[in-house]
Amino acid sequence: MDQRTVSLGIPSVSLVWTPDGTRLLSGDRDDTTIREWDSSTWKQVGDIWKGDTGYHWRIAVNCNGTVVASPARGNRIRLWRLSDRQTIAIFQHSDSPCCVTFSMDGKYILAGGNDKKISEWAVPEHAWPENTPKDLETQQAQDYDTEAQDSETEAQDSDIDVQGSETKACFYPRVS
Repeated sequence: MDQRTVSLGIPSVSLVWTPDGTRLLSGDRDDTTIREWDSSTWKQVGDIWKGDTGYHWRIAVNCNGTVVASPARGNRIRLWRLSDRQTIAIFQHSDSPCCVTFSMDGKYILAGGNDKKISEWAVPEHAWPENTPKDLETQQAQDYDTEAQDSETEAQDSDIDVQGSETKACFYPRVS
């Protein structure tokens, strides 16, 4: 089997593909950034994504490749718009988040952390995927509240929504 190696120049702790396979995102440990790579040339695309003070564990991309989520130090989950690499929301987790994922319809972000809980937040409507499958749109999630906590964290930029931590376990029906 052939092996290809690309030198990133810094240690990466997370790698994730966009759904169309044209981009690879890397979460970097030492310089606390996210980088975007073109999978056909393996060259970096655009500027480095900056915004958090800690490294990015387990980056996630939504179902149609328009929104990226990254957990970071400070108990935060940051949502980025892939097209312009801008922050569109910040969610406050009750403890250090270790992993993050989107619901199948892309309307919720879920994170697990050192608090041994799964937190769920609604993705702001302006960031919802445009091509949500109709069968997923009509299904209702079964939410089980396990704990609610408020957060007084404020964003440094007034364009960024900071959401309180409302912890829920969420189970989505399986689509066959």
